Amino acid sequence: MDATSAKRIKRNLVFFKENITQLSKVMDKLIETDSISMEEKAEVLAEKSVDTQCHILLELLMKRGGFDSLIESLRISGNGHVADKILKTDVCSQKGTVSMAKKIQKTDDVVSQENDKNQLQKADTFFVFDDRKEEIIQLIKERELVKMKYNELSNKYRKIKTDNKTKSEDIKILNEEIDSLRCQLAAVEKRESNFKDELKKRNKDKDKKVEPKPKLLVDRRDVGIDAVDGPLEEVPKDVGCHIDSEGLLLRMEEQTITIETLTEEATHYNNLIETLEDQIEELKASIAQKDNNIMTLRNNVGKLQVHLQAGRQEREKISAELREELDKNQKRHDDRFDQIDDKMEYIIKLITLNRNVPRQPEVVSSIKSPRNQKQNKFNKKFGR
Repeated sequence: MDATSAKRIKRNLVFFKENITQLSKVMDKLIETDSISMEEKAEVLAEKSVDTQCHILLELLMKRGGFDSLIESLRISGNGHVADKILKTDVCSQKGTVSMAKKIQKTDDVVSQENDKNQLQKADTFFVFDDRKEEIIQLIKERELVKMKYNELSNKYRKIKTDNKTKSEDIKILNEEIDSLRCQLAAVEKRESNFKDELKKRNKDKDKKVEPKPKLLVDRRDVGIDAVDGPLEEVPKDVGCHIDSEGLLLRMEEQTITIETLTEEATHYNNLIETLEDQIEELKASIAQKDNNIMTLRNNVGKLQVHLQAGRQEREKISAELREELDKNQKRHDDRFDQIDDKMEYIIKLITLNRNVPRQPEVVSSIKSPRNQKQNKFNKKFGR
């Protein structure tokens, strides 16, 4: 950026900071014209104070150039009054004074050298903060590192929290499955108990039915019948009872097989429940570990936030001190420039007066030497 444009901005620095609006939109337009980058916009907006944001933005533009882009951005974003104020600032009077003073050789050399020296000193005072600039840059870098670390920890925290939520849902599902298996196991055990009770009951009934009975001999004399013909016969055994005992044995075998099947199912369910309980214990241990990691991350995030807050306060303190020192230097240099302007005007007035006064002819007095006296006598004698 040329010196005239930079001087226009510096003369309206306070007005720019107090009247600027929609600074983000201004920077978006500057990004479109490649005057600044998106990273520089993020760095500017990271500052809390609007004054600091404006100061950093103007510093970038004055170092890099882009006065026309700045004026166009101000007009588009609704800050036309700021653009008009900057453009209407009169900085040509000093420039014209210097151009007129160039005609004077010695005076111009001295004044121009002093003016250039003061301008450079003022520019250095405005933009270079001595050792504190390095400190501010270091604080900004530390802040960016802290932000990156904070974002990384936040992402890790959210991931762990999501994993814990998923595992908690898995544990809930496994618990429901265990409850269902336990209900099924209880039903199987109940059926097994019922089968055993029924089997015991049938065994008792069988024992009652198969009791040995005495043989019954039919004798005519026993019954008192003499008229019955034929020999005595033995009463056959209970054939129906024998048939019922065989069917009962078959049913007992079937029930025994059913009981063994139910026992195997119960064993399978018990093994499955033990496996699920082991998985639940592993998930609980994993969740406990993740909870410890979350607490550690929270502590680290808290420390980073404290460090970030301390850095922000220190940066604001340094910015306030620099702004105060900058205002003092600016006032001192403005006073110095005013003195130089007064001296230049006085010198130009003197030069103008000396040129306008007419030069009087010089009267050369004759020197009374012996030779001149003889020449005068000779002239008088011969009428010359």
